[in-house]
Amino acid sequence: MLVSMGSTGASMASSVMILGLMDGLERPCIGGPFLGMSPKTMLVDMGSNVDCRPSLMLSFAALGTAFSRTFIGLDNPRVGLLSVGSEEAKGNRQVQECYKLFEDSHMNFVGNVEGMDFFTDKADVIVCDGFVGNILMKFTEGLGAALGSYLQKGLSSQMNNAQSESIISDLWRITNLPRKMGGPLFGVNAPVVLGHGSSKADGVAGAINTAVRCYDLNLVDSMRSELSEVTALMETSG
Repeated sequence: MLVSMGSTGASMASSVMILGLMDGLERPCIGGPFLGMSPKTMLVDMGSNVDCRPSLMLSFAALGTAFSRTFIGLDNPRVGLLSVGSEEAKGNRQVQECYKLFEDSHMNFVGNVEGMDFFTDKADVIVCDGFVGNILMKFTEGLGAALGSYLQKGLSSQMNNAQSESIISDLWRITNLPRKMGGPLFGVNAPVVLGHGSSKADGVAGAINTAVRCYDLNLVDSMRSELSEVTALMETSG
């Protein structure tokens, strides 16, 4: 088990070298819930792989499905592919190639989803490459900080500091969930959780709690099982 608040790239590389990748997986990914307003909806990949082939994204979907079932507690997680429209033909070449692959898999694929669907309960596991995922993550972090600053100025004349700070703290929490629980690294042979370098004590504690819970729930075994079905599909189709 590993918890790191250091460099994401170095932590990932060390995890792969020391713990090893799961069989059938090319690269690990970072995933998990990232919005406090939708704590049961998770995103994968959050930024570890900016260029992904469809087969790799299918593997990420399998790992996310295992996390959603085991860690979040959903029996049959719905998988959605992040795109610019819900129709099958929408999206770039990568998304269109992924669509067919996801559709033929054993997973509960509900089709394309859009950015708004993080709040509509249309899918439980939303899949994108790390390029899109990281932009989305940093946008919500920045939005939370900007809204907090805006509200602080507007509320300062209407309520006392304790009240306004409570509201701003709640806003920060619901837009920065990974800073409270860390970002689990999917695909290595032991629980690994990566935290933000600027995390305070509660953020470090949250990441440790996430790692311990992953261990207690045997999440790695669940991911191996889910991934093996995808690997078998790829070998058959390939």
